[in-house]
Amino acid sequence: MRAVLTRGFRVLVVVVSSLPGFALAPALLLVDRPSVSDQFFLLLSAAQLGAAITAHPYEGLTLANLSFHIGRFGDFSSDFYKRSLRISLVLGSVVALPTAAIAAVVHLSLYDATFTASLAFGSTLLLTVPVVACVASSYGAVLIASEAYNVVLFSNFFRGVFSVAVALLVPSYVALCGAYLAGEVVRLFFLLGASRRLHVGKSLDAVPMFIELHSLPSQVASGLIGQSPFTLIRSLLALGPPGLVSIGEFALRIFIAVNQVVSAAVTMPSVGRFPKMVAQTFGGSISSLFREERRKLFWESAAWTCLAMTALWVTLLFSPDGLPDNLRRGSVLGLFALLAVPVNSLVFWQSRITLFAGWTRGLIVVPSVFLIGTAAAGFFLLAYNDAAVVLSFVFGQILAVVASSVAVSRFALLQIRVKHPELLP
Repeated sequence: MRAVLTRGFRVLVVVVSSLPGFALAPALLLVDRPSVSDQFFLLLSAAQLGAAITAHPYEGLTLANLSFHIGRFGDFSSDFYKRSLRISLVLGSVVALPTAAIAAVVHLSLYDATFTASLAFGSTLLLTVPVVACVASSYGAVLIASEAYNVVLFSNFFRGVFSVAVALLVPSYVALCGAYLAGEVVRLFFLLGASRRLHVGKSLDAVPMFIELHSLPSQVASGLIGQSPFTLIRSLLALGPPGLVSIGEFALRIFIAVNQVVSAAVTMPSVGRFPKMVAQTFGGSISSLFREERRKLFWESAAWTCLAMTALWVTLLFSPDGLPDNLRRGSVLGLFALLAVPVNSLVFWQSRITLFAGWTRGLIVVPSVFLIGTAAAGFFLLAYNDAAVVLSFVFGQILAVVASSVAVSRFALLQIRVKHPELLP
């Protein structure tokens, strides 16, 4: 009963923290300034690409190492903060920022945006976001490894809350970009303050830093390839009529919102739990443990997804006749996009296992399959229906889950046995 209540509270935290980010797209659609909203979402997606290839992989890498260490030794030392912060600063400045800038130029070129001083200034503000997010990831990983899930989840509330207020009050491009950056900075200091309150004790020497640095290039490459399908989708949408980018963004945010709930309720707890279960196996079957955990993850993710799809379908069924057409189109596309949530959970979870195992080659293979599948479906759907491009990543995710399953079952579990022979019978 206690576990159910804990998970329910965590889901509630995710829902509350995701509301501002989710509400940003419909808020801008209601304002009905397609050029402003399209350009903002194109630049935001470029900034999120920079964060995704650095902050997210580094957070996952740190989490996997810390979770295994805590499972064996119970704690970690305070010197980890300084080392982790230095790495995240380098990643943000050298990798995330240039990548985001290149993606921004490509997106705006496809959209045929007119270069103005406000566009340049707002873009500069927004492209600082991945650097801040990368620094925040080092503190987020420590909190998750210390089982402070709810603190990290709630921090996402700050990312969109200021932007939503600006969208409804002063919907200008520069104001939107500045508000989003302000939210990211507030989130950073929130995580910093929370991590400082943790009790730390034993040394982390059992987890050498060179292991983290050695696997980071593969992590960055994997993140770049893994996020490329979503960047490709937005690029294809930029070729369409004004407002199409915002409609597609709304559909993607429906997927992201539900995926965050599923991640908090099912996926991330399993990511943190699996290395500890492996560390405590001592002679048991790691393969059986993997299959059992994967089966449990899929069916729980599917149950949450069915619940979300039913709620969205009922909302559309009883929506007022005066609902703007753009909102209705985005909602219908989002309904179909939710089909990718269970398979996305499996892809993410199995990718974290390859990370824990140290089999970095699999981190390139799986997202490459995702990219190829999404690209093929995207160009096909573009010729059929420009808005349906949003759904191309569903096909890519299905191919990726097959590839990740093969990667884990054939290679990653073997690597775990090689790295930790003490776990064998």
